[in-house]
Amino acid sequence: KAGFIIMCDDDMEKFPYGWDRDLIEALKHTGASMVGARLFNPNGALQVTNYRNFDLSKDLVEVRIMITACCAFRNTALRFDENYIGSGYEDTDFCRQLGGKFFVTNKVKMVHKNEHKNPSDIRNGRYFKEKWG
Repeated sequence: KAGFIIMCDDDMEKFPYGWDRDLIEALKHTGASMVGARLFNPNGALQVTNYRNFDLSKDLVEVRIMITACCAFRNTALRFDENYIGSGYEDTDFCRQLGGKFFVTNKVKMVHKNEHKNPSDIRNGRYFKEKWG
């Protein structure tokens, strides 16, 4: 059984050499619950969804909630809630269940196409609110 899980969405691009190793090393170094890549839009702009700390000068930046488009986390019995349809709120739900600290590593910079055209967003939002209050 692996000690860590690496997850990447199918709309990720420009995987830098050693990206997977860098995610795991950051996870080990910080003792965090999850570490994710710094995400950029296809036009090169910083993708800021859910991030409140945009500091690009440090290798590791603590964030409240992680976008799970490209991340590593410790292998637990915890799994994503399959009641969410498509994308939207499943990241936040998973992070709330996981607990602990979350970091973005600026060593791993990737492009996330994220064309977020999810008609289930409203439904997912309602489900999230019912679940978490």
